[in-house]
Formats: sequence, C-alpha cells, structure tokens
Amino acid sequence: MSNFLEASKELHKKNSSFGKASEYNTKGSMKHELTIPLAVAAAHQVQPIQHILDHGCGKGGLVNAINEDTSVPAKAYGYDPAVTEFSQLPDHPFDIITSIDVLEHVGRENIGETLKEIKTLDPAFFFFCIDLLPASKKTSDKRNAHFLVAPSDWWAQQIKSYFKIVTAIEVGEMPDQSNYPIHLFGCATNSIKNFDAMTTFLRNVRVANKNWIWNPTQGGATLR
Repeated sequence: MSNFLEASKELHKKNSSFGKASEYNTKGSMKHELTIPLAVAAAHQVQPIQHILDHGCGKGGLVNAINEDTSVPAKAYGYDPAVTEFSQLPDHPFDIITSIDVLEHVGRENIGETLKEIKTLDPAFFFFCIDLLPASKKTSDKRNAHFLVAPSDWWAQQIKSYFKIVTAIEVGEMPDQSNYPIHLFGCATNSIKNFDAMTTFLRNVRVANKNWIWNPTQGGATLR
C-alpha cells in the first residue's frame, strides 16, 4: 500500500484543502450535509452508540464535529495513516466505523486489506460513502487522486465479501433523469441485531436521501 499511502501523504502535505477539517462545519458542503452527528444520535435511540472511529479521517473534521456536538452521546476517534496526528489506530472497540470519501483513494490491489482491517475491528456496523467519479485533484506523478474508480455493483460486492448484510444507496442522475452514478452511500454489518440501528443511521444521512442532479456545464451536482 506504500505507493498509494505516500501519494496521499504528499497530497495532505501540499494541498491544504485535501481532507480539510472545516468541511464538516461549513454549511452547504457535502460533508456537513451528511449530518453524521444527527445520524449517530438517531441510531443511539435504537441501540447504544458509545464509540465511533472515522477510518481515513483526514485532518479530523468528523472527529471534531462529533465530539463538539453535545447532542451526540458518543466519543469519536480518528485513524489515517497519511496524517501524523491520526497515524496510530486506536486500541478500542467501536460501535460504528465510518469511511467517507476514502476507499476510492485506495489502490485496487489493497482494497481487500483495508476492508479486512475494518471488519477485524468488529464494529456493530460500518458506514461508507464512496465517490464514483474521478477526483479534481491529482498526485505529483499526475495520477488521479481517486486511484480506484469503479461502479456501485463492484463496490457492493467488495464490501459483501467482508460483511454479511449490506444496504447501499446509489445517487446521481442527469437533468433528463437518466442514470448517472455519482456517490454510493451505505451501511454493512455481520449481525442482524444491528440492522435496525444501521438502517436508522442511513435514513438520517441527509445527502444519501436526496436526488443528485448532475450539471454537465458546471461539472458538479445539485441536490433536490
């Protein structure tokens, strides 16, 4: 994984907007509109949520957003081998592990290793958000920062290889309502006892439940 890890370290070092923490507190940004603190609080009403790990946390934006929100009855931790502050995997059991716009930054030959690591941590459930399109950023050797761009079905199958139960939502369409996959949101677990909590969590992730309309002229999407 060193090839991809070193490229990510360099992006974090040279590009201050790569994985920046403020995205989770900037109203209107996709990271803010994920409404993860709200989703955690909702899932807690179904079963206790005490500890959360953001796997691939960047500069710790989600960790800060959860820990600063007094309505969230849980403590968040971060792990990201490309960021010095979060380079050590916390030694702690977790109720939820999140992976937000991270898996597409992992090389295809290493994706199984990453998902296996998440499974081994044995969360009650795993929340994933995967970008299905190429990134706007490039590495110093001119590779696209999304090292792994693949269709939703492929991603779902990779996750299903490590988790028995997977619920996924694909979003994205053109203005004429034809299919144009942009993001894949979902949750996975290895126990049916966690199904209600993870479904409640996913239902409260705001952007996963919106229509994403791609604007070809602007190269971006609007949500309805």
